[in-house]
Amino acid sequence: MFIATDKSILSNLASEYDLDTLDQKIVECYLNLSTLQRKVIKDYLRDLVDAVLSDENYEAYRADYIKENASMTAARSGHAGNLDELRELYDSANQDDK
Repeated sequence: MFIATDKSILSNLASEYDLDTLDQKIVECYLNLSTLQRKVIKDYLRDLVDAVLSDENYEAYRADYIKENASMTAARSGHAGNLDELRELYDSANQDDK
């Protein structure tokens, strides 16, 4: 019977998602954190996102970013239908962790 090791799982992820060595190290280190340490990182990221979204210059930055990256979005068929769902998930997760 084959038992996948952490290294083989990470190697498969690296192949499937074209992860470079830094990507792999980030994933590996994150997975080795304790539940509490991962919660601290997620809380920090939520606070960071909240700060960015509340910045008075955010809308201008966002418009410039969209304009600069429109071709990348078009390459992915321009599908943005799940943005509202992602916002809801973020908001509900933020409330669940408090």
